[in-house]
Amino acid sequence: MVASRNVSLVETMPDADREATSPLGRPRSADPVEARAALDAVAARMFGAAPQPLRVGRFVLLERIGKGGMGVVYAAYDPQLDRKIAIKLLTAPGEAAGATLEGDDRLIREARAAARLDHPNVVTIHEVGLWQGQVFLAMEFVDGLTLKGWLAARPRRLAETLEVFLQAGRGLAAAHAAGVVHRDFKPENVLVGRDGSVHVVDFGLARAPAPEPPHHHSGPIEVHGTTLVRSDAIMGTPAYMAPEQYRGGTVGPASDQFAFCVALWEAWFGTRPFVGDTLGALSLAVVDGTITAPTSNAGVPSRLRRILERGLANDPDSRYPSMTALMAALAHDPARRARRAAVAATLAGGLLSAGLVLGRSAGGTKDPCDAGPARVAAVWNDSARVAVAEAFAGTHTSYSSTAVSEVQRELDAWTGQWITGHREACEATIVRREQSDELFDLRMACLDRRLAELTSLVELFVDVDAAMLARALPALESLAPVDACADAQGLRAAVPLPEEPGARAELLALQVEISRGAQLRELGRFVDAIEVGTSTVARAESLEHAPTIADAQVLLGSSQAHAGEFERARGTLESAVWSAVAGRNVSAQAAATTALVTITGYSLEKVDWGTRWGEHARAILRAQGDPPNRLATLEGNLGNLALTRGDRPAALAHLREAIRLYELSVGPEHRNVGRMLANLAVVLRQQGAYDLAEHAYARGLAILERSLGPGHPDLGPVLSNSGSLSHARGRMDEALVRYRAALAIGEASLEPDHPRLGHAHNNISETLLDTGDHAGAETHARATIAIWERSLGPKHSLLASPYGVLGRSLLALGRVDDGIVALEHAIE
Repeated sequence: MVASRNVSLVETMPDADREATSPLGRPRSADPVEARAALDAVAARMFGAAPQPLRVGRFVLLERIGKGGMGVVYAAYDPQLDRKIAIKLLTAPGEAAGATLEGDDRLIREARAAARLDHPNVVTIHEVGLWQGQVFLAMEFVDGLTLKGWLAARPRRLAETLEVFLQAGRGLAAAHAAGVVHRDFKPENVLVGRDGSVHVVDFGLARAPAPEPPHHHSGPIEVHGTTLVRSDAIMGTPAYMAPEQYRGGTVGPASDQFAFCVALWEAWFGTRPFVGDTLGALSLAVVDGTITAPTSNAGVPSRLRRILERGLANDPDSRYPSMTALMAALAHDPARRARRAAVAATLAGGLLSAGLVLGRSAGGTKDPCDAGPARVAAVWNDSARVAVAEAFAGTHTSYSSTAVSEVQRELDAWTGQWITGHREACEATIVRREQSDELFDLRMACLDRRLAELTSLVELFVDVDAAMLARALPALESLAPVDACADAQGLRAAVPLPEEPGARAELLALQVEISRGAQLRELGRFVDAIEVGTSTVARAESLEHAPTIADAQVLLGSSQAHAGEFERARGTLESAVWSAVAGRNVSAQAAATTALVTITGYSLEKVDWGTRWGEHARAILRAQGDPPNRLATLEGNLGNLALTRGDRPAALAHLREAIRLYELSVGPEHRNVGRMLANLAVVLRQQGAYDLAEHAYARGLAILERSLGPGHPDLGPVLSNSGSLSHARGRMDEALVRYRAALAIGEASLEPDHPRLGHAHNNISETLLDTGDHAGAETHARATIAIWERSLGPKHSLLASPYGVLGRSLLALGRVDDGIVALEHAIE
């Protein structure tokens, strides 16, 4: 197959693969293009007529370049747009053109599936049409090889192969985000361009995931490697088919994941994980889950082999929760992380030593407290600024320039505070002699940890990708406030670090790693953050240092919540509260209790629990002097909780207080003010105060667009909620425009199972139902259900809405029995 960035989808076929013609020029091939070419050649010899260029519609065919699925692919020229493209026509062996209605339907399905996708790792479909009774697809021309050909061209390094597969995996993830399952992923259906680009092709087997009852096989087909098995329930290439495909059961994204892991296993080890001389033997091996061990490890680390083995699990639920999660596991390099952790630990130790030496021996220098600027400049300097700016620009996102400006501005402010804090801590002891050496050491150790956190964050920013960039600004907020290092009471209250140098150094390094885990969490790398949280909890427990245990548990619990593991998050964060109490870690107490307000009260729908945790959090913050930024976060969470229990006046009060506190602490144009205004607008809309809601949306959206940049993922929920206001006011077309814009932003930036995508689909389905588009409403309602059942669980109350829409849509479409079942689910 093919795409819209200059490309050749498959290797040029050797002459031996072309169908021959008889001596009289009659084509033996059923390929209509080759038949036409042969007849034109005969006419030219007999009558001297110059052959006319072969055309499919307006497109001029150049040459046959290969096969794609059941189609034949040609290089072609589009005179209208002056570009080279690829044309795919369906041909079935032994059948005349136009005689395969099933095949035409399959090709149309392929076009519809692929046309829904707009991703650099998915081939682009330009046009679909009919020519001489056949469906044709005009597609992006990829100048390169299939992945199979690319692997065979020369020996490939493990990392080189992994990078190509990661790009292909991102293409599959994008398809899954759009509700499309490929169903026949294999090396022949991936194109590797000469420019290094990678494109998944041939979505001819793609369908929206849905249960499919098994039917009997349409006939025995001999299949090794690439021959297609086709029946109503079984469709795919046997060597890459998942167990559920052989069984004729539900085929979904996990089936594509299985095929992907088979292909990568084959690329690395040279053999497939499941073998059989016949289709029957192969199917038994796959269904039984019997993996054939490779003859050698081929230099593949055991870590990567274990990842593939999980992706090859017999039970789809035992595989990774999504292609995105599998990609994250494959891309994660523990050795690289260990090197970074070592650097961070060395930095923390070195900085701490420098602070202690300064306190003991700097009396003879001209300005003993002037070391701060140089220490900051070692981390955040002109070279770092340029590196971050180049990394952000390299993501090619619409908001990268805004993100660069905001990051540089906020890091400049933070480092300025650090320099001021460093000088103040030094002068209090060395110049004014009003601070003890003990407190000086505590303050310097705190500042050193903050500087190590900055180092880690800058490293991550230099290595940013588009998904991480979307969360770069929240990651800035993971930098702990510098002013906490001046809180003498808080520093003295916590259980101190051990005196033993080895344990002390290990805890310092561990605290830096916990901070880095929080940065990974805020950057959206939830799998990595959970891994860091799990390991740091274990290490902190082995050192029996309660304050650090609490910090690690806060990291782990909050990362689990971000990943949608709400019940696990609840247990982890409750443990963090008790560890924080034991270790007198007030900051961890505040963080854990504030997070538990939303996790228990909203995500787990235990409103009373959320309310009690809110009271606990407020008491902790009051003891800390009501820091406005943290209190604003709590007020925002309490506002959402009040809305959940239907108390709109209380929700309005909490949200207005959150806005006031954010304006006080970070300024009236800060992104957090914009977010709270958007939440406030939701409550105002629900109260029927449409004009006030419109004003809140307008101001909030303006703040967010200025601070985040155009097309930023965080604009999605605001657009979605403003669409709800348009819906409530009867402006259906305006509502659909906003909803679809929100969905497009979410699909470009979120994992396929993210609950936010469910909200976008649900809003669209409700609006389509109201406008009478029952088929469209059904499609989006099913998408909502699939996302929310995976991310929130099958019994979450939010599911009542999409099941209700689905039931009413099915009734309107005449599918009464199915409609009743859906409505019963909604009632349940």
